[in-house]
Amino acid sequence: MVERRDGLYYPGSNQPACSKALAEKMVEGGWLVKYGERYQPTEKGWHAGEAG
Repeated sequence: MVERRDGLYYPGSNQPACSKALAEKMVEGGWLVKYGERYQPTEKGWHAGEAG
């Protein structure tokens, strides 16, 4: 995902996937990692949506 003015966007998308504030919380929680203006899910983030 890419950081823009009002949130994080999937490449090619016009609608934000989430706010910057939520993305920062997801980085703190270990679900995302930030590289400059780009964010990538961690292993924990990839599995967050799976039923346990």
